Amino acid sequence: MAMELKILSLLNCALRTTPDFSAFNSLETLELYNCQDLEEIHPSIEDIKTLVTLIIGKCHKLKELTLGVGRMKELKNLTIFDTHIREIPISRGCLIKLKTLDALFCRQLARLPESLGSLISLTLLNLSNTGIEELPESIGSLKKLETLNASYCKSLARIPNSIGNSTFLSCLDLTECHKLAQLPDSIGFLVYLPRLLLSGCHSLRQIPDSIGNLTSLIELHLKSTAIEELPESIGSLKELKILDASYCKSLAHIPNSIGNLTSLSHLDLNECQKLAQLPESIDSLVYLQWLSLSKCHSLRQIPDSIGKLTSLTELHLKFMAIKELPESIGSLNKLKTLDASYCKSLARIPNSIGNLTSLSRLDLTECHELAQLPDSIGFLVYLPRLLLSGCHSLRQIPDSIGNLTLLIELHLKSTAIEELPESIGSLNELKILDASYCKSLAHIPNSIGNLTSLSHLDLNECQKLAQLPESIGSLVYLQWLSLSKCHSLRQIPDSIGKLTSLTELHFKSTAIEELPESIGSLKELKTLDASYCKSLAHIPNSIGNLTSLSHLDLNECQKLAQLPESIGSLVSLLWLLLSGCHSLKQIPDSIGKLTSLTELNLKSTAIEELPESHWFFEGAQDSRCLYCKSLAHIPNSIGNLTSLSHLDLNECQKLAQLPESIGSLVYLQWLSLSKCHSLRQIPDSIGKLTSLTEVHFKSTAIEELPESIGFLKELKTLDASYCKSLAHIPNSIGNLTSLSHLDLNECQKLAQLPESIGSLVYLQWLSLSKCHSLRQIPNLIGKLISLTELHLKFMAIEELPESIGSLNELKTLDASYCKSLARIPNSIGNSTSLSCLDLTECHKLAQLPDSIGFLVYLPRLLLSGCHSLRQIPDLIGKLTSLTELHLKCTAIEELPESIGSLKELKTLDASYCKSLAHIPNSIGNLTSLSSLDLNECQKLAQLPDSIGSLVSLLRLLLSGCHSLKQIPDSIGKLTLLIELHLKSTAIEELPKSIKNMQNLRMLDIDGTPMIELLDDPGILAKLKGLRASTWKNMEGSPSNNGQLVSPNDLGLDELQKLSKLHSRVLSLDLLKRFKTPPANNLAMDYQTTDERPLKRSKPFGISNEVNNLPGKIFPITYNYQSFGQSSYSSDDLPRNVVVTLSHDSLVKSMDFHPVQQILLLVGTNTGDVMVWEVSNCARIALRKFKVWNLGTRSMALQLEPHFGSVNDLAFSYPNERLCIVTCGEDRSIKVWDAMTGTKQYCFEGHEAPVYSICPHHKEDIQVLDYFAY
Repeated sequence: MAMELKILSLLNCALRTTPDFSAFNSLETLELYNCQDLEEIHPSIEDIKTLVTLIIGKCHKLKELTLGVGRMKELKNLTIFDTHIREIPISRGCLIKLKTLDALFCRQLARLPESLGSLISLTLLNLSNTGIEELPESIGSLKKLETLNASYCKSLARIPNSIGNSTFLSCLDLTECHKLAQLPDSIGFLVYLPRLLLSGCHSLRQIPDSIGNLTSLIELHLKSTAIEELPESIGSLKELKILDASYCKSLAHIPNSIGNLTSLSHLDLNECQKLAQLPESIDSLVYLQWLSLSKCHSLRQIPDSIGKLTSLTELHLKFMAIKELPESIGSLNKLKTLDASYCKSLARIPNSIGNLTSLSRLDLTECHELAQLPDSIGFLVYLPRLLLSGCHSLRQIPDSIGNLTLLIELHLKSTAIEELPESIGSLNELKILDASYCKSLAHIPNSIGNLTSLSHLDLNECQKLAQLPESIGSLVYLQWLSLSKCHSLRQIPDSIGKLTSLTELHFKSTAIEELPESIGSLKELKTLDASYCKSLAHIPNSIGNLTSLSHLDLNECQKLAQLPESIGSLVSLLWLLLSGCHSLKQIPDSIGKLTSLTELNLKSTAIEELPESHWFFEGAQDSRCLYCKSLAHIPNSIGNLTSLSHLDLNECQKLAQLPESIGSLVYLQWLSLSKCHSLRQIPDSIGKLTSLTEVHFKSTAIEELPESIGFLKELKTLDASYCKSLAHIPNSIGNLTSLSHLDLNECQKLAQLPESIGSLVYLQWLSLSKCHSLRQIPNLIGKLISLTELHLKFMAIEELPESIGSLNELKTLDASYCKSLARIPNSIGNSTSLSCLDLTECHKLAQLPDSIGFLVYLPRLLLSGCHSLRQIPDLIGKLTSLTELHLKCTAIEELPESIGSLKELKTLDASYCKSLAHIPNSIGNLTSLSSLDLNECQKLAQLPDSIGSLVSLLRLLLSGCHSLKQIPDSIGKLTLLIELHLKSTAIEELPKSIKNMQNLRMLDIDGTPMIELLDDPGILAKLKGLRASTWKNMEGSPSNNGQLVSPNDLGLDELQKLSKLHSRVLSLDLLKRFKTPPANNLAMDYQTTDERPLKRSKPFGISNEVNNLPGKIFPITYNYQSFGQSSYSSDDLPRNVVVTLSHDSLVKSMDFHPVQQILLLVGTNTGDVMVWEVSNCARIALRKFKVWNLGTRSMALQLEPHFGSVNDLAFSYPNERLCIVTCGEDRSIKVWDAMTGTKQYCFEGHEAPVYSICPHHKEDIQVLDYFAY
């Protein structure tokens, strides 16, 4: 059979080597695709004399082709797509029939043999995305070559001169060859070349003049190159149709000869930022159809000759600095698109624009200076789209706009118009009218009723609009109407009931007090949004006629006290949202008729119980009663909701029990009872919820899980975290064979896990963090063979069980902050899938087992804060996949020699290792290392010379290495280094080789005994930061003519003298000197030396609200306070350090007390805070979140508000009581009493961590927050 086989495809095979091909005498096509383990092709492949096509793709372990491939005489197509092959064997006199050679994505392929020139039949050579550095000279022998694709060869730096011999080339693609700096002159011999692609060749600064010989060239792509001008010879390219020189940011000159390109139809000069003018000859491009000058910021004028481009159909002038359009623009009779959007200086549109009768799109969006449109705009009778949004100076629309009878879209968003013209009623074809955010718009003309084609009317945030005309009822085809945030709109006209086509109606945040009775006539209405209408007190009974309504949003209608009985007639209603209706105490009994309802949201209402009938709409899929803090009773009839799939009772704080009938919800998939703080027991009937996949008991008062929980065979997620009274997990939990996620985080009374936990064979995620009473992990945990994440953070365990080595799928093991953990079992080496091992702050851990060396796939090892750890095992060198190694604050005295074997290591943090005295020479082998942190290694006296071999190093931190007196000269080899921190070292001079570090941007020499920096300070001009605030032995002062443009990070507050900076280091324009304060007064007075102080637009002193605070709001006093200044310059900020509070963890936020300004709030990413006592340098290390009194450096208040990091915090003063507002990684905002530390409020429901807060000074707006998706 093998003798007759012609096509053989081996796809997704696990072969390490191919079979012997000797018997395949007739084989013509061989395909090896996605064979991930394939390492070798059998040499017998040479014996297949009939092979025509060889395809090898995505075989990532294949590094070489057998030599026999290069000797195959019948082969016509060779593809080695996406392999790790390093070279292609080509024997001279063989492969003479080869037509296609495709090496796409062979990134290890760095060179081609000179024998490539023997491929006399080759027509296509694809080297795209390979690692080649140059093409062989012999490539010129490929006389039949038609396509040469070397695109995205980022290392390709040279094209040989012989390329000019490939005269039949039809496509030369060198796109994104970043290192290619020049083209050979011989390129001019490619007289038949129609396409030359050079886009993305960032190093290419010049196009050879010989390019003018390419008389067949049709397309020339120069996008994103470094060329400064186009050659004069470009005018000889008579056939050129497309010239793309966009994003050539250095291009400053277009030659006059460009006018000879009589075939040119497409010219793209987008973002040629240095191009200051166009040649006059541009008017000769009579066939030009498409011209883009967008983002040519230096081009301030369009030449009048542009009017001669009579074939032009598209003209793009976006983001230009032009102030007017030329009068000649009216001659462009064929122009269809004119885009002058975001031309913020454009102030005038010529009257001749009315001659552009072919115009179909006129875009003047964000032309801020445009104050009026010419009346001639009314002559654009065929214009369908007019875009004027963001024209902030445009106060009036000309009455002639009524002549645009074919206009379909009119966009006036964020303009300054005060009224729409009466003539707007003549736009019979208008479908979209967007006048949203027109904050001055106060009048809509009655003629708007004539817009019978209008389907979309957006008046969102027209804040002065107080009424709508009655004629609005004539818009019979209107489908979408938004009046949201029209704060002056108090009444909706009754004629709205005539809008019989309306499907969406938005009244959000208006001042309306009631909905009109006629609203019941809107039979097609599907969405009615009246949320945040805080004055809305009445919903008419006619609402029941809206039989198509599917979405009714009445969120935050705070005065709405009742719903009409007719609401039960909304048979199509899917969503009913009543959150924040604080006056709503009762739901009408008719709600039970809403048989289509899938979501009911009653969050933060005053409802105390739900009606019995509520539970009769059997189609309900989703019921949300979350945050109904008054809800104390769930009726037994809830069991009738047999279709319910989602029940959310989150934070119903008064709910003390669930009815037994809950067990009848046989289709319930999702149940949340989180933060039902009064709920102490889960009914046994919960075991009947056989469809349940997720159940959340987080932060309830339950003391045990019911035995029946074991019947929930479909349960995948069980969250009982923060159940601080939970003491018992039943043995039946072992029956939850589908469980994949079990969260018991912070179950503080849980003293043991049941033995049956070992039966959870599909469990992937288990958290026992902060289970402080759980002192032992059962050995049966080793049976959790699917476990990928195990979190044991902050536990009291003393050792990990030996069976942990059986968790072969485990990827994350977090035992951080287990301060009693003293032993890691030897079996840990069997967890070969581990990708993160976190043992941070395991204070008693004195050694690691040698077996840790078997974790060959481990990328992250975190040992920071293991204070008893004195030695790293030598076998750590076997962790060849390690990318991060954190040893901060350990007791190690040296790094092992084997550390040099960690070829993938990118981050090495050994900071604050105060006993570390030796760095091995082997560290130079860490060629991937980008960050090396040795801060505060106080015994480290020298660095090895091999440090110069860290060719990828970006950050080197040596601050606080007090014994370090010298930097090896080899440091100059770190040419990629960006940051060098030498603060508080004993280094007296920098090596001269530092001048080679051309990428250095931050140099910190604060507190060093240096006298001089460099003989040639040219490198300093590139610095963005130079820290030298306590630099000793300074001589000479700097000039303010420096070249350091952005000295934002300079710490020059105590600088008195500098040495040999040659007036080049920095500019001191914005720096201030300060007066030395009296010894008995810490309130400072700052003098101004700059004549151009930067004033804040808003004073950042204490507001009136804060000034009126009572003096003794906080039980701490301080004698030296001065708040007399009401307005400040940003330059009045202090420049000297009074107190230093250093932290081991990242400081994320801080805020000063509004009156007692010596009180400082500090939040960090782990909650840690440290205070340094300046007089004796004693450090007080305390965890949790704290408030400090700066006067005494004592702790005034201690809180523990968030799980995870505290992202922001601030003082606030609501209701005349000082509070602290915090937000964090746990997606919540919390408000605390500043005197007692008790929690006042908790705001949850954010979909991502909350990163910042801003308490408002007004009583009715307390917190503005920001969170990320």
